Amino acid sequence: MLQNFISDALVIELERAIKLKTVDIRKRHKIKLPDAIIAATAWSMTLP
Repeated sequence: MLQNFISDALVIELERAIKLKTVDIRKRHKIKLPDAIIAATAWSMTLP
């Protein structure tokens, strides 16, 4: 089951734009780093 999940997972490199957006999100919303990274990644990929 875990192998299936891992094989289906999409790994996205933390590019500079994602890192900068992560910092911006953390400053504005005071959320934890992992949540800010997820939000910044979704933003950079124009996901809802």
